[in-house]
Amino acid sequence: MKSLIYFLLFVPALVLAQIVTVPKSVQCGEARLILTYLTEEFEEKPFHLLKTDSESTIGLLVNSKTKTWTLVEFNSQIACILSTGRDYDSKMLNVIMRQRNSTM
Repeated sequence: MKSLIYFLLFVPALVLAQIVTVPKSVQCGEARLILTYLTEEFEEKPFHLLKTDSESTIGLLVNSKTKTWTLVEFNSQIACILSTGRDYDSKMLNVIMRQRNSTM
C-alpha cells in the first residue's frame, strides 16, 4: 500500500517533467554580415562566448550603454539571432560568474 501511495504521488511530477518542442522563428544570415551589423549598428560587443557540441558558438553580445543584448548562434558561414532584449544586468552576471568560478 505504501508503494502505491508513493507511485501515485510521483506520477504527476513525471508527466510535468516531459520535454516539449516549441516552434520559434529565428533570423539567420551570413555570419560576417550579422555579426558586423550587431557590432556596428547596435554597438554590441561579445560578452560571453560558448562553444557547442555541434561545431558552432553561442555568443552573448551586449551594449553596456544602452543595456541591450543579443544571443546569437553562429559558425564560420551562418549566424542566427536566437533572442534579443533590454536591461541586462552586468552586475548580476558578474556575481554569477564569480560564484561559478569559485566552485571550480
